[in-house]
Amino acid sequence: MRPISTRRIAPLVTRLHDAASRLARDTRGATMIEYSLLTAIMAAAVVACMTLFGTAMKGMFDSIVQYYTLAQ
Repeated sequence: MRPISTRRIAPLVTRLHDAASRLARDTRGATMIEYSLLTAIMAAAVVACMTLFGTAMKGMFDSIVQYYTLAQ
């Protein structure tokens, strides 16, 4: 097995370092990630509220439907 030449490795390391530096400076995707996290938290809150208050809300809407059904 031949040893790897540093002349061949150095350009690869430099390109890898440059790509990592560009990735660290790029903030274009940060806003999208923030909005995605905010949307996920809001969806979890809606699911939690529907789970906690779902039965009470169903009873309330059923009574409204019954009131308007009897009114006709």
